[in-house]
Amino acid sequence: VNANQSPGMLAAVNAPDLAVHKATTNGPIAIVTSYNTSTSSGQLAFYVERMARKGIIGIAMANSPEFVAAAQGGKPVFGTNPIAVGIPQKDAVPFTFDMATSAIALFGLLTSKAQNTPLPSNVAYGKDGGWTTDAAEVLDGGAIATFGGHKGAGLALCIELLAGALSG
Repeated sequence: VNANQSPGMLAAVNAPDLAVHKATTNGPIAIVTSYNTSTSSGQLAFYVERMARKGIIGIAMANSPEFVAAAQGGKPVFGTNPIAVGIPQKDAVPFTFDMATSAIALFGLLTSKAQNTPLPSNVAYGKDGGWTTDAAEVLDGGAIATFGGHKGAGLALCIELLAGALSG
């Protein structure tokens, strides 16, 4: 789905329905991407739940601008690169799981800055590569940490490669 620089949520809202249609008419797996958006696609759980409510397992991934360092002291090389999964449940609300591969989502960082409140410990680095709880410092040359150290960095890289390659 080429968004033609429209907001990400407007483009992405069509992707789950298209994926469900493709999976139910063409086979068990469908890959649908949205790209060329002007903004974030928002909470990915919304899209996978939409698929799961129609009986299809949904997986959504997104790459984004570089805000996340692979390790302490490193430069930002990943986006927050979220992943979400939606699984249908018989006679119940679908199971959904949605997470960023960063230690804090970008919106958490922006909220902290806007409210002038400290970040939780060990979620972001300052310009010097050391830990900081100052969101403004992170946004001015610092970086967000990955969740789970090298495992989070590995998952962030997988999402970067898959989401980037599949969406063109």
